[in-house]
Amino acid sequence: MIRLPAKILSVLSDVHSRSHMDKAPEGEELPFVVFKLPNSDIQGEREDFILEVDVWDKERSGYDARTEITNLTEDVDQALNNLVHLDDGFLTRIHKINQLSVPDDDNSIWRRQLRYRCLTYNVKE
Repeated sequence: MIRLPAKILSVLSDVHSRSHMDKAPEGEELPFVVFKLPNSDIQGEREDFILEVDVWDKERSGYDARTEITNLTEDVDQALNNLVHLDDGFLTRIHKINQLSVPDDDNSIWRRQLRYRCLTYNVKE
């Protein structure tokens, strides 16, 4: 189960090289992707995790951040939604819950948040 965050980071890094768990380093160049697994819930034989993925970008001269963040968000979603991962006796299925546009106090900052449910089963015998 400990390997789930590493798998998510690997998938996101394949989509965008500036992908991070929990938070981006100070001064990180935009755009970047940050994911968190803030909570889980036990459902009988299964543990469900909520996965939050934030995609960040910023308007700058000659650059269309709205189009770029939309494309990056779609790429992230294609990589994660309906992903199935088997590792060390745990099977995880990832399903999209929703997508949000999150306003920022700085009008030049664009942020999208994707939320997923990660259904994790212990398949060890």
